[in-house]
Amino acid sequence: MIGRRLFFVGFLVALPVVVCVCFGAHAIWVTGYWKSLWWVLPGCWVLAWLASQVWKPTKHASKATDAITVDSKLSKHWSERDHEAAKIIDRHQRDIQSIDPGKLSDPHHYLSQTQILAAELAEFYHGKSKRGSASQAVDSLTIVEIAAAARLAIDDLEDWILQSVPGSSLITIRQWRAITSTPKWYSQASKVYWAASTLVNPANLIRYATSKATLDPVVGQLQSEVVATIYLNFLRRVGFYLIEMNSGRLRGGATAYAKAFGNDDGSIEADEVPISIALIGQTSAGKSSLINALIGDSVAKTDLLPETRDVARYQCEIEGGDQASCLLTLLDTPGYGEAGASRQQIAESKKAAANADVVLLVVDGHSSARQADRSVLEALEAHFDAQPNLRRPPVICVMTHIDLIPPATVWEPPYDFESPVDSKEDNIRGARDYAEEVFGQSIVGVACVCLADASSDVRRWGVVEQVLPLLIQNLDNARAVSIARIFEDEVGTDRFKKVMTQARSFAGDAFQAWFDQRF
Repeated sequence: MIGRRLFFVGFLVALPVVVCVCFGAHAIWVTGYWKSLWWVLPGCWVLAWLASQVWKPTKHASKATDAITVDSKLSKHWSERDHEAAKIIDRHQRDIQSIDPGKLSDPHHYLSQTQILAAELAEFYHGKSKRGSASQAVDSLTIVEIAAAARLAIDDLEDWILQSVPGSSLITIRQWRAITSTPKWYSQASKVYWAASTLVNPANLIRYATSKATLDPVVGQLQSEVVATIYLNFLRRVGFYLIEMNSGRLRGGATAYAKAFGNDDGSIEADEVPISIALIGQTSAGKSSLINALIGDSVAKTDLLPETRDVARYQCEIEGGDQASCLLTLLDTPGYGEAGASRQQIAESKKAAANADVVLLVVDGHSSARQADRSVLEALEAHFDAQPNLRRPPVICVMTHIDLIPPATVWEPPYDFESPVDSKEDNIRGARDYAEEVFGQSIVGVACVCLADASSDVRRWGVVEQVLPLLIQNLDNARAVSIARIFEDEVGTDRFKKVMTQARSFAGDAFQAWFDQRF
């Protein structure tokens, strides 16, 4: 947790002590080595001061920018609303530049900042209370959520302090309060030492002046940076669980949360997370042919009609890059018309996509009709806008029939779209760029494929080269979507049964207390 600059400057300050301990104070005095080593202390102090001036500290504001979204291991399951809430944490971390260093060692400041942060995040998620006070926005939270957030934050802070803060098990609250100031007894003892040493050797006056000009400012700076590092990590950890609390993911309690979103070390067991992929697209866009290419067997219907309402399920296994193989469930949805998807078609496609962890939007590469596809994506976005607690699944656009893109008679894969050398590659790249422009931020990428399979002429390219790499890149994102969706389903079910179980438990405890008092 300590930066390289802080470690380097601190090392230069402590180096003279290490040198003196190695040689031995007595040996130096007896042998007269002090005459040749007198420069070690002031020399290192001057180097430390120069290093602190040349090697400027990284602004705490820049550290705060990625503190929540990057450093937090569990933030992969966050929705867009959660990432917006993280900006509130970032703003509080940037405010450290204007905070008196003395406050950073005051435990009451940490408590008050936690209360302020909790009120701002509660207002962001739930709005102001009916009484109009932002501080009362926490009224929308349940007792279980507050207790779970406190428990998880305290456990996380305790582990970090024990592992990363030197001497944390020995420092008392009184010593912590005085960490940013020099004790009076030390200042007085230092003055006596320098006075006595100057009388013994007037040359020590040079070391004293050097110490005041270089060492004292550097030590003060190091003290402030150490405390600031601890404060930033406090805000990061507390802020993380405040976001989890307001998002509703703690309403099942800390144990259920830890079970759903991570194990003890904060990681997610990838092989235990089911991943489903919904294929949506217009009729004859090539969804069934894509499924055939993915699963390796021609079992999907290639003449699926728009009026078919059932969603077919298939399974395939892919290698997840550095990870073990991953079993995927493919959901083949009915196609919709080119002129525009009907209300029923949009509803069916949206339902399958909303319950999937990855969406493959299959489009015909040699056709420019995209309005029906945009309508389905807009309906999907509206669904997740209405449920901001859920994470949106990544949407991959699979552009088929690229062999029909002019010149249609030319087919010599592989194709390099980034550096086209002929008209075929240039036109394929243009079709891909057009799809990226039409769908914009709604998709994470475009894969160009050809799925044609005739007895005399096999034209199949792009599934391994284009589709699978994009799928593998988004597997972690898909797992996060799956975990968040499964957790929401589990926590939201059997509410009446849970209430009855709690009522029976409470009645038993009340009877036991009554019985103990009387008998």
